[in-house]
Amino acid sequence: MRSSIVTVVRVAAAIATLAAPSLAAPTEIYGRPLRGLTLVRVSEVLRDPKAVGARAFRVSGRLARTPAGALAVEDAEAAIPLESVGFSIPDPAVGARIAAEGRLGAEENREPVRFLADGVEVSR
Repeated sequence: MRSSIVTVVRVAAAIATLAAPSLAAPTEIYGRPLRGLTLVRVSEVLRDPKAVGARAFRVSGRLARTPAGALAVEDAEAAIPLESVGFSIPDPAVGARIAAEGRLGAEENREPVRFLADGVEVSR
């Protein structure tokens, strides 16, 4: 009796393990695959851009458009313009959850600060 329960539990665990990836939302990758860099909140980046310096980091939030029509990463508190480096993000991704890795950039150290993304993952 005990061995049949153990067998049923093992079979159920195997089915759950195999089914889990198909239950997750599909992820689309644009540019380089993400490397698991340190997550920095958009509001923190905008509050003190010099604190992150030239190092690469991750931001996440919702993909939005600025009033000027540029792409931006928007979290609960702030939004930062997003520029993809060497790839494009399709328009239907606007409104989706994204994670992006890259660095800050500004033309000749002037405002506005923008995020230069090397890679983006889009989850719908």
